[in-house]
Amino acid sequence: MSGSSSISKSLPEAVARVADAWIGRELTINAPSKLNLRLKVEGRRGDGYHLLSMINCSTSRQDTLRLVFTAESECVVTTKPERVIPKGDRENLVTLAFRAFWRAVGFDMVPFGFRCQIKKNIPIGGGLGGGSADAAAMLRHLESVFGAALCEGYGMTAEQVRSHVMSAALSCGADVPYAVEGGLCWVGGIGEEIVSLRKSSISPPKALIMIPPTPVPTVQFYERFRQERPELPLSVDTLGRACIPYGVGDLASLVENDFESTACSMVPEIAEGLAIAREVFPRGTALTGSGSVFFSLVPEGDEPRAYELSARLKERGFESYLCFLIFS
Repeated sequence: MSGSSSISKSLPEAVARVADAWIGRELTINAPSKLNLRLKVEGRRGDGYHLLSMINCSTSRQDTLRLVFTAESECVVTTKPERVIPKGDRENLVTLAFRAFWRAVGFDMVPFGFRCQIKKNIPIGGGLGGGSADAAAMLRHLESVFGAALCEGYGMTAEQVRSHVMSAALSCGADVPYAVEGGLCWVGGIGEEIVSLRKSSISPPKALIMIPPTPVPTVQFYERFRQERPELPLSVDTLGRACIPYGVGDLASLVENDFESTACSMVPEIAEGLAIAREVFPRGTALTGSGSVFFSLVPEGDEPRAYELSARLKERGFESYLCFLIFS
């Protein structure tokens, strides 16, 4: 790149060529949800952010983005069903990701705009990373479309482009960098440390995702968690971090979430649902993230028991669905 950190609105020839080819073309992008198979709190930074050690995995449940780049600079996001993205001063994550990408590669203003309709299939606010997945889908697409042109126009390497993408991702939220990477990963720090994991001999199992009728309010959750643990000494998640050099064998043995007890105390339905799920699947059942959703790993051949569990929870107002885990 040039020595200036602020580049004019005019695109370099290599990037303009690609932009001209894509403007007006509609395409469909998939945005997979994620599960926190493991979530351990290793400490708390001075700014209040928690230091985590997580084993994350993508799932087959995904949002779908219908995207068109436009010559105008306006960014328009709609959803189906409508009104699931919060309104007000805060931009939605897809727009934030689009702007963050161009800012990260040196533009002071976005060079063009887009229209995007998101078909929301990922439950909102449950810890499945739906908004982060949508933002990551935009970033992955921008990298795919413009990465080579940025290398040609500014002399970047592909690794430098990816570094800019991950910087843009973290600026949008702690879950977005992992969502860009996807698959089976260890994730540390506040979400910026990501290591893809070897899968040893395990085959992708299914997971039953269970959604209580009452959500966990995010802001109040972290306030409660801090009140319950005013002092949080640094620790090391030995079991989770061992997966970095040695890979993952028995997934169910890793399943654990340090946020679970706080979520259960705030929403008793979560505790009730977890107890019922653990009667059927005592191993591999836990909360995901800091939301209300929990899951059970379903070994091959145990799908009938999962459907029975789903029916039992439906009588208590829970929604549920079966999905595949995606390792790469």
